[in-house]
Amino acid sequence: MHSTEWVLGSHRRAIVVLVLVNIAHTQPKGIQTYDEAYYSSDLIAQEGINTTTREEYEPRTVYHRPVFDSVLLKGVRSSPEVTQLAANSTSQSFKVNASAPRADAGFSLRLSRMDGAGR
Repeated sequence: MHSTEWVLGSHRRAIVVLVLVNIAHTQPKGIQTYDEAYYSSDLIAQEGINTTTREEYEPRTVYHRPVFDSVLLKGVRSSPEVTQLAANSTSQSFKVNASAPRADAGFSLRLSRMDGAGR
């Protein structure tokens, strides 16, 4: 046996021994559990957790991000009533009642047509 063959053979034996000694370390120790609600989009927004995609496309000139607001929809003159009908990971459905007090209360309205003939 030449010296190079002996060196290569000893390297192979050393690798086999290392693999056999450390094979027990590859066995899983168990399943890690985590609260999936912690990763919901609502909680991420409330806690201000930074996500990779948001920061990737955020302009460098942004110094302050807007704070989380739990109000789903804001009105100009009044607050609309918003009821969540359904929500999942891809969409949300809401029922919105945006009725406001009529500005013409107490006045009679008359509809006109383009030709001037009233109704």
